[in-house]
Amino acid sequence: MPRKVRVRKWRPGPRRALTFYEKLELAIGPGRDPQFADDEARRKAWEEHREVILAFVNKTTRPWAWWQFECEEAQDYTQGDAQLERLGVLTDEEKVRVAKWRARREQDSEGGDSCPAA
Repeated sequence: MPRKVRVRKWRPGPRRALTFYEKLELAIGPGRDPQFADDEARRKAWEEHREVILAFVNKTTRPWAWWQFECEEAQDYTQGDAQLERLGVLTDEEKVRVAKWRARREQDSEGGDSCPAA
């Protein structure tokens, strides 16, 4: 009996999954052993895998590739989430987190006990 030949359907989306080291490079920037041939390859990988990389980093931060390829302003490491807030790019969830962190910092700076009593 002849075998039925199955043709894989093409699905839009990333061509292949990124390796851990490729994700890391897009998250923190190229190191001594670059995972991509050039900036154009990095940009293409960022565009194809943007959501994966954003999920790969902490909330209220942005990965290196976001700063490199999407933001017109250079990252100021001294500002942290304040720069993202000023740029207006924090999500509602991130705004809530930032508000909670600030309230906790304020409480700690006022000498409040940040740990519940045992």
